[in-house]
Amino acid sequence: MKRIKKISCMIMFLLVILGTALGFSGKTVQAAAGVSGNLRNNRVYKYDLDGNRKTDRIVLKTRRSGYNISGVFYVNGKKVYSLPKTDCDYAGYRIITLANGKRFIYAWTEGPNPGISSHRILQYQKGKMKTVCILTDLMKNYQGASYVSWYPNRGITVSGNSIKVRFVSMNWTTGGMEYVIPYKYKNGTLVRSGYSGYFSQSRTFKASKQFSTYKKPGSRSRAFVVKKRENVIIDKYYIKKGKLYLQVRRSNGQTGWLNAYTDKQR
Repeated sequence: MKRIKKISCMIMFLLVILGTALGFSGKTVQAAAGVSGNLRNNRVYKYDLDGNRKTDRIVLKTRRSGYNISGVFYVNGKKVYSLPKTDCDYAGYRIITLANGKRFIYAWTEGPNPGISSHRILQYQKGKMKTVCILTDLMKNYQGASYVSWYPNRGITVSGNSIKVRFVSMNWTTGGMEYVIPYKYKNGTLVRSGYSGYFSQSRTFKASKQFSTYKKPGSRSRAFVVKKRENVIIDKYYIKKGKLYLQVRRSNGQTGWLNAYTDKQR
């Protein structure tokens, strides 16, 4: 009898060790956070897109009509989304996975000129695809074009339950400039993390004309005047209610906010 008990205990011990090795320890195994490569045309991919613990079958079908191309997204045999038809060479999707296992879809079209593009983040829920944000619309009144930059670094990176988007704006105020836009997971979706952000490349400029800066974004209280040909550094940006502001720093350390220019104001 004692021998049987010893054998039973040994079997239980081995099952616990085996279960732990295989990931059956009773804890939820989190998906590896990150961004997938480009989904390939007509290939089946398997992901739990909506977090219901059921695997979804995903297929991308790219369609071309003349110079227009569109990427159609199917889940479990049902068409759930189609990127807008534009004069582009490419339409694609990537899967974004957060540390908590929640998934989003980065979708884009792109032409021979990266500025001819559309970039957005989507979320699949209850059998439908919804748009979380259209990245190229964030500064639409202040730029001629924009796109997510993947070179030389990754355009979207995941850290825990947050992401950062590297975003190039052909801005009417500064010309081409790269912004880093943070998002975090909140209330079941991704939301922009605050209103301000920062840049990831050279930010020194020579003023082409004299302009005023202000103490806060949207403020009427002047901080100082930047003279024509003065060298300044753009430190931060602030976007709220569709308006863009840029923080300007002088060589003496003074900072002020510039109301970014629209196409008509430049």
